[in-house]
Amino acid sequence: MIRLILIIFVAATAFAQSQLAVVANTRKGQLNGTCSATATTCQVTNSSCTKDGYRASCDTVFAAGNVLMIENEAVYVCGVVLGSVTTVLQFGVSACQNADGRGYSGTIAAVHQASIVASVAPVIGGISILSFGACRCRVVHC
Repeated sequence: MIRLILIIFVAATAFAQSQLAVVANTRKGQLNGTCSATATTCQVTNSSCTKDGYRASCDTVFAAGNVLMIENEAVYVCGVVLGSVTTVLQFGVSACQNADGRGYSGTIAAVHQASIVASVAPVIGGISILSFGACRCRVVHC
């Protein structure tokens, strides 16, 4: 019985791993200025945005619902406003109702200097890998 359970578990794990494609971190842009640890918006320079290694419009690179990595901080984006020179990323309480996007998924809100790269967090099976950290799971034995 234990062997059968082990075989089923190994087969299910192998199948799940084969079905979850990891999307590389290919969408990014540079901060236009310093972003304080309490800022609810930051600007990204439009000419710095790339997608899949190619120059792209920042509003196609970043979108509401993205989780960004800026150095060691994860940021949840709730709005994107495209401008002529910069794109404004909105992620704080005053910019987003009922959401504090700073220090997302247990990271610490920090100061980020101009020219630091903000990149969309990798995705597994359509879910940001940082979203898994926000979940609390438990195993139930029957």
